[in-house]
Amino acid sequence: MEIILPPKYYLENFLYLLDFVSEKYSFLLKEAEKEFIYAFKSLKEDEQCWYVRFANRKGHFFKTYGLSYDELSPLTENIAALTDLNFIEVLDSDLHVDSLLDILKTLTKPELISIFGLGSKYKKEELVEIILSEITSEEIIGKLIKKIAIVKQGFVTELSFLKFLFFGNRYLDMTEFVLADLGLVQYHKINQDSMVARFSNRKEAEDKWFISDQYLIFSEIKISLSANEIFDWYLNLRESIQDLSKIAQPAWEKLQLNIGKYLEQQKDYEKAIALYKNLSQSPAQEREIRCHEKLGNIEIAKTLLKLLLQNPQNTSDEQFANFFLQKLEKKKEKKISTLILKDAREISVSMVYKGKVEMGALAHFIDKGYEGNFSENFTWRTIFGLLFWDIIFDPAKVAFHHPFQRRPSDLHLPDFYEKRQTEIHDLLDKIKSNEDLLIFIQKTYLLNFGKANPFVVWFEEFWEMSLLMATEININSLKEILLHMTKDISENTRGFPDLLVWNSEGLNFIEIKGPNDTLSSQQVYWIDKLNKLNIKAEVLKVVFEELKY
Repeated sequence: MEIILPPKYYLENFLYLLDFVSEKYSFLLKEAEKEFIYAFKSLKEDEQCWYVRFANRKGHFFKTYGLSYDELSPLTENIAALTDLNFIEVLDSDLHVDSLLDILKTLTKPELISIFGLGSKYKKEELVEIILSEITSEEIIGKLIKKIAIVKQGFVTELSFLKFLFFGNRYLDMTEFVLADLGLVQYHKINQDSMVARFSNRKEAEDKWFISDQYLIFSEIKISLSANEIFDWYLNLRESIQDLSKIAQPAWEKLQLNIGKYLEQQKDYEKAIALYKNLSQSPAQEREIRCHEKLGNIEIAKTLLKLLLQNPQNTSDEQFANFFLQKLEKKKEKKISTLILKDAREISVSMVYKGKVEMGALAHFIDKGYEGNFSENFTWRTIFGLLFWDIIFDPAKVAFHHPFQRRPSDLHLPDFYEKRQTEIHDLLDKIKSNEDLLIFIQKTYLLNFGKANPFVVWFEEFWEMSLLMATEININSLKEILLHMTKDISENTRGFPDLLVWNSEGLNFIEIKGPNDTLSSQQVYWIDKLNKLNIKAEVLKVVFEELKY
């Protein structure tokens, strides 16, 4: 049945956000933000709606002519009150001189030509560049004020911060309300009283906000600045960050990793090393070692590899350190992934599957009388997500902060397992047999079908294979794999084999590799782990048959 939203649904959603933030974050709001909320609620309904319409559009500057909405009285009847209370700013040379590019982007090419008397032979982007380089900012705004009505949304900073408090990040927006209202995304229901503030004080919120700003800045400056300039910017940034809140540290580490990889791409390995050596998050140590090797610092690289082997953060670290140390010491032992590929069985598929080797391999097995499908990480994650559903979405762990969370906020943090290990082990202890597991995940499946879960994709094919795995694989082997996945969500829920094929003799998980493909450390790990648990798994190499005409 088609869902029809009420005409002013967006106002209802906006007011919900303001009320939620007022309730959960009143202790850290500044006066400017409180005043914005109070002033907004003092507006008449249509005035509120016009402001929300502006706030939900892309950009902050808008041409006012031609703007109309069926459910609202004309903007001309509302603009005076919105302007008087600073919800809309009329174009002004003093206020908006630093936003000329954003202002000009709101205009069409014909409008730019007409207002500034330029020729039509240029593209719109070229016209904007000419205007900015050849006309003073005062003249630009003066011409615009005379020729066209442009306004700016007011309270941009205050509203942006309130949205950030609500969602806890910069990439979610009011679209989440619409997706939920239309039933396009079903979220796991968490009682609002069980939701807690993401930030315990103003500093935590501002630190996370600040780091998210730096992501935006880096994405812009890396396009135009040199590696030296980027590194200087980074050093100044690092110098300015003092006593960063714990909640912002993972994002800061990730940003630094991104900057380091950029410096590597620019072949400035010394600067990349200077950055990586201050980081603890994987794969910083691997990247630092690779940079030393590129510079010829072999002995330093060996020393760092030995240290990494003593305390690897994950399987990828361990396998990299083992292989790279052998390589630098010029030992004859080959990389384990190379040996696995060398010894792997080989199958031939038609050239029509070139670029689609997994599909060709699946067709090969179906021709041989097997049943099968693409499994990859999806089936394992489905069983994982269904079994641990209540633990993942347990609000008692203080990990849910708004109604549109697809996952707890600490899902990928190191302490996810530590905070839940008692519940995880208690649940696994209750699952004594495959029948217990089947009953449990089927009940969860029916109860939560269609709801957003970071592990479950609601495709029938994955569900059917998950049921088959839960039936056929030894329960203790399954439990060991699922427990391992909980201990490092980011690392241990990836790298499973591409295909699951089966016949009367049982299941077989198969990693498919084309002529030039390699095995990742996680793929090597899972092939080995599955076989040790008596779950048949192998790597197959695909070669192509010549087409016959």
